Amino acid sequence: MFNLLLAFVIFITSFLRLFSPNPPRPTPSQKAATNEARWQTFANTTYGFSINYPPDWSVSGVGPVDPTVNDHQTLDSPCNYEAGELCSQVSIEETIVDPKKQLDSFFADQVAYSNPNDTLTNKTTRTLDGETAISFEWYKSTEGSANSTMFGYGILHRALIANHKNVQYLFVYTEAQKDRKMNDPSDWQNEKIFDRILSTFKFLNTPENPLNELSLEDATRLSPDTDGDGLVNIQDNCVFVPNPDQEDSNGDGLGDACVVIELAKQDLANRLGVNAAVSGIGPTSIEDASWSPSVPGYKITFTVTSLKGQKYLYYTDKVSQFKYAGPLK
Repeated sequence: MFNLLLAFVIFITSFLRLFSPNPPRPTPSQKAATNEARWQTFANTTYGFSINYPPDWSVSGVGPVDPTVNDHQTLDSPCNYEAGELCSQVSIEETIVDPKKQLDSFFADQVAYSNPNDTLTNKTTRTLDGETAISFEWYKSTEGSANSTMFGYGILHRALIANHKNVQYLFVYTEAQKDRKMNDPSDWQNEKIFDRILSTFKFLNTPENPLNELSLEDATRLSPDTDGDGLVNIQDNCVFVPNPDQEDSNGDGLGDACVVIELAKQDLANRLGVNAAVSGIGPTSIEDASWSPSVPGYKITFTVTSLKGQKYLYYTDKVSQFKYAGPLK
């Protein structure tokens, strides 16, 4: 009798397993992300912080600068965007600010700077390693590929902003997948990784961090001049492009020299049918030149890392006009 009962239980268990749906298998990157004991640590010695990230992700600086000392980094998941794989990115940007500046002013500043179709929603208050932080969702209407009707314009980001000493820290999470819209929270597939990465963030209040107890004046004195235009980063409205005139036609705080390069970058993304946010499009060479001797501007070489480092040439003026000059061999 016992043997018959045991055989019946085994039969029922096998039957249920046979007809139960199989759970989706995690990708190698998702498997790596689940074991936080194996995560790597990135530390920035200039702006005094450390953060952990999955072992198969990569870290890089924005612009031709060492990410361990510069003021803008990205953490990127391994992915092949063109093959339809999910791509995740965490951007970290540091800005030296007046310690008396109210944290909440960033929210208003970004609304004023954003495209009229951009939105900032779901604003909440939380903490980041003991500091008050503001978390929000940031829909940027002009990002995305115009060549894909399924993808279209617009990407929703998750963001968090916090102040510590003389530094303001901005974290932005982006997700992208070819031919998928990413403009609603329901479109995200891996956004929990953002919270897990943020939970590892630490301020490094060590003697090696020169920003710990500095006045704004001292911080300005120590701020680097990344683009060599005679203005230190804290005073420069376009950090990576030499623009000693600091022209800012619409008064939004972002120099025209940076605006036109971003316009050219988006134009290249549209031509290639890729997502500018995660395809690794960046200027690797900027020279004083333009398509006309009478028009001051720049000769810009963009490199696209997702296309095996292919380079493309643009000419721009210093305000809003640009011309595509084709790929470089």
